[in-house]
Amino acid sequence: MSRKGRPDLHPRRRPMTDHERFAALVVCDLATRCWIWTGTVGGERMPRGQFWVDGHMVTAARYAWEEAYGPVPEGLMVLHKPRCSSAMCVLPTHLYVGTQFDNMRDRMEAGNYATRPKL
Repeated sequence: MSRKGRPDLHPRRRPMTDHERFAALVVCDLATRCWIWTGTVGGERMPRGQFWVDGHMVTAARYAWEEAYGPVPEGLMVLHKPRCSSAMCVLPTHLYVGTQFDNMRDRMEAGNYATRPKL
């Protein structure tokens, strides 16, 4: 009997879970200990990792946070701690939940902002 007729010799591979798909797109940077996102990146001015989950795109950092700590409270966003300088880092311990004000304060303190030329 040929292999073609024996389903036990060709088991179907089960689909990957969201967690497995996410983990396959992360590489650990040994120097910084950051988990660097290598999947889809979106955003022109401020590129961010993107991950397709439950029929919609979320940021890779948000997915990592929610997998580790649960849902992000309404009105808050997932931000990078100031000590982590990689926008592509998705290591949950390098992230925190905060407001847009927190995000702007972190940017100002780090010097990551553009200034308009004086007229």
